[in-house]
Amino acid sequence: MNERDQTESVAQTLEHVRVSDVMTSTLVACAADLPLRDVAELMTRHRIHCVIVLAEPGVRGGPGEPWGVIAALDLVGAAPFDENQSTAGRVAGTPKITVRPEEQLGRAALLMSEYATTHLVVVDDDGAPAGIVSALDIARAVAPPPATPPRTTEPPPSRLSARAGDRLVIQHHHIGEPERDAEILETHGPEGGAPFLVRWTDNGRTSLFYPGSDARVDRLVAP
Repeated sequence: MNERDQTESVAQTLEHVRVSDVMTSTLVACAADLPLRDVAELMTRHRIHCVIVLAEPGVRGGPGEPWGVIAALDLVGAAPFDENQSTAGRVAGTPKITVRPEEQLGRAALLMSEYATTHLVVVDDDGAPAGIVSALDIARAVAPPPATPPRTTEPPPSRLSARAGDRLVIQHHHIGEPERDAEILETHGPEGGAPFLVRWTDNGRTSLFYPGSDARVDRLVAP
């Protein structure tokens, strides 16, 4: 295959694959004043490469609204200059760039190139975060690993609902790995939906969490 054919093949892939086919549905968010060290802890704890930064009350939109994104590369770039004063809001210096689940993956690639970013926030019909799509997701779609079955579109995760006091459980992904759980302190979505403000059992930290398909809610509070 010559260079022109390869270019056309990549373009065709990006045209036919949708953002929803490759995006990650589990989201982790933090307040703008969270110290950089704690942002790093969130990434390592959840094994993720970016964290959504929420707007400060009265600044950059309404309180609790997603405002920016910190990717692992942003954190690495800021770490050498950190003197225990850097916060999530300072490092996430660029407002979030969004894309819809039904859009072509080529549209996501163009946005990443235009804004020089490696992560886009995927939003639903109401403008609420529904997932993250990364440059690595696009690379995997263009050149999937050999001997791997074709990626299929999975149905969107069910919308969990909860009440304060219920237990959020994140299922393990590897054999022998324990489940992770948290107490739900507040629900910020309609009809008790996500995002949830939770307190993690293993370290006592609180964070705003958008659960994915690997999460369930154990009812501990009577209706």
